[in-house]
Amino acid sequence: MLGSDFALTTSALSGGLSPTDSEATADTAIVWGTGASGSTAISGTAQRAWGHRTMLISGQGTSQKTVIVVAGGEVKLDSSSRPFLDGGMLGMARLSTSANSIHTDGDVSSADDGAGNDFFGSSSPNFFVIEGAGVSTSDSILGRGLVEDPATGTTSTTYHPNALALPASVSLGRRSTRDMHGYSGGALQKKDSSGSLVSSVAFSNPDPEDVDISTSIATNKVQASIDIGDSFSSTFDELDADFGDHDTGAFSGDTTTSSGESAFIDDFNFGAGLETGTSTQAVSFTVSSVAQTVSDEEMYLVTADESQLTGSGFIPSGVSLCGCQYLVWGFWGGSFQLSDGSERALHLGNWVAGEIATHAAISALTGSATYTATTSQTYNFNTRIATTLKLFCGQRYTSQIKSRQGEPRTTLMLRAQQRETKKRQRGPRT
Repeated sequence: MLGSDFALTTSALSGGLSPTDSEATADTAIVWGTGASGSTAISGTAQRAWGHRTMLISGQGTSQKTVIVVAGGEVKLDSSSRPFLDGGMLGMARLSTSANSIHTDGDVSSADDGAGNDFFGSSSPNFFVIEGAGVSTSDSILGRGLVEDPATGTTSTTYHPNALALPASVSLGRRSTRDMHGYSGGALQKKDSSGSLVSSVAFSNPDPEDVDISTSIATNKVQASIDIGDSFSSTFDELDADFGDHDTGAFSGDTTTSSGESAFIDDFNFGAGLETGTSTQAVSFTVSSVAQTVSDEEMYLVTADESQLTGSGFIPSGVSLCGCQYLVWGFWGGSFQLSDGSERALHLGNWVAGEIATHAAISALTGSATYTATTSQTYNFNTRIATTLKLFCGQRYTSQIKSRQGEPRTTLMLRAQQRETKKRQRGPRT
């Protein structure tokens, strides 16, 4: 027994914590079809996608503990046309705010029963078991075991988990083909070659083009890139990670097609691992204008599950999670090695993204709109003036900013050109 309530992980990673939702709550999904309803027959380069996500943020301040487990991939057919699950997983936890993260990763797949079936049940084939094993395209076992790296030290542990998936009643949400941009923030930790924590630095991005997330309902695929920098320019210049699949018919600029590295369920439930099969590395890291040699990179990107984040005591009193319809948010994280033997780890980095309105759409608006949270801002579309109200230390502060005519479009075009230039410098997607 692994002694963990988080699927596919050990008690060392979960720290004796438990998810806030019940066992009957759906945390694994399979989309068998494509299109807006997920019911259109699979064709062309489309994939049947599956994904799992469990997360917990418990407590606040120095007592906070966090766990996330992400798995997913593709539903394939064996030589007898029987479906099976193939994919990978990554789990991370930080059980103390002053500690390194623990992480585990490896290949996962659905286990066969005695007759070679991966889906089974007395009334309908709606049960399956996920095991820590890699399989071939014909569902033959290639290797077994997941690898767990400790918070301190360098001794890894290989273990062999199984997780039973039970049927749950759930409906797909809205499914859209979108290209979204936004922002990211978090902390990047450095471990030396002995596994000891050296530093933890804040990161961010100043430009919404630095976060680029695209979804495709025609293929059930996700493609994303996040480009962040040291917020204080003290330890590194840039970290750029590319996630998901390629598809010449789904994503602009692709020259190749892949599958199994992402899972699009619906607009608020999707995830991806690092991209594969290109001529450029999925992770690039620059220090003092020098590109570092990166290896053993394992990273994920996933939407947040708000139902799993409530009731754990980390949300301050009087604050509620966003009930957003056009904005999506989530987490990304993982780790990679450098040639000097050190490791960089990123645990529960935040991202938020949405579709950027065109200049034509903004220019046609009239009236005003108000956003209210800890800061309140009202934007007048007639005068193009934003008035911001901030309460700080019992004092009321007000400021105004006026947009210049034509600036939004010009700025977005320039940012898009800069992003394309950066992609060309890194190399093509082949």
